[in-house]
Amino acid sequence: MYANYDCFAHKLNLAVKAGIEVFDTLSVILCKLRKICNIINKSGNARREYDEISTSLGIPPLALKKNIEVRWNTVHAVFERALKVRDVIDFLSNEHADWPKLSSTDWNTAKSVVQILQPIVDSTILIQARGMTSSAIIPLCKVLIGELKTSHVFRNFCSSMIYKLEEELAKYEKIEYLQFGTMLDIRFKDNFTNEDWKEKLLEKLYVDSDLDLENTLATSDQLSPKVDNPFSRFMKTKTPDQPRRNKPGSLRDIIALQGNGPNLTWYFEMKPI
Repeated sequence: MYANYDCFAHKLNLAVKAGIEVFDTLSVILCKLRKICNIINKSGNARREYDEISTSLGIPPLALKKNIEVRWNTVHAVFERALKVRDVIDFLSNEHADWPKLSSTDWNTAKSVVQILQPIVDSTILIQARGMTSSAIIPLCKVLIGELKTSHVFRNFCSSMIYKLEEELAKYEKIEYLQFGTMLDIRFKDNFTNEDWKEKLLEKLYVDSDLDLENTLATSDQLSPKVDNPFSRFMKTKTPDQPRRNKPGSLRDIIALQGNGPNLTWYFEMKPI
């Protein structure tokens, strides 16, 4: 019987939504960019002027993106695209009195939000990719919380997302299927699991190994005296403590272990969590 748990990608969207709800300045900037986008999309003259100014400034005439309220991660896409054509937007806003104007503070806020949301966007891409396994859900959730806690700006924004992710993590950590999957995944081993769950896994492996051995002996065509079970003997023996390696402490480490995924080399470093 398979374990049931909520879609992690959807929970990431809800976490971003929770952050936006307490970030009034962010909503104001999104409103300005939405109005500029509407002007360019609805007016042929504005579109031609946008393209001409882009070309004259040596900037590709990239179409602006609109925020989609039911997909909260689009906030990152809106700001990322706007930052690429910032000079064009600033030029046209100064030329037209009826266009919304973004201050340098607005642009700095947009830049910081892109940096804060980048790990969440990369995680969403990763978990939607083919080959993603449920064993990475708990590690990803913990790494994202760690990334958000390191941010030194917009603490209310980050804290709201952290609170939502910690709520979901508490639910995921109660699911035996996810805990055992994480520990049995060679990429993560026991780096994201507490001692109680390690003991539960050892106990389960020990019991199951004995049952398999008994069933095999009972149904064998040539019954033989019960032999020593090396795996059971190993489980009964407390192994000496071994030096622990650094935990995969960033999203890069998980994606590097995962294999194919988004290119995240611009921000990752090994660090314990």
